[in-house]
Amino acid sequence: MTTVLLDVVNTAKRAIDAFHERSNGGLDFSEASLSIVEEMLAEASSHAEEMP
Repeated sequence: MTTVLLDVVNTAKRAIDAFHERSNGGLDFSEASLSIVEEMLAEASSHAEEMP
């Protein structure tokens, strides 16, 4: 496995752990979990103006 691929996998694992409660445990490496990610991104984008 390449370094870049390892970084992507490790980052994805951290995101799954970090957002476990918010996603009701629905995040995994499946295509189906992308709808949860899209929902969280839409929610976060409404706060973009507040970010530095």
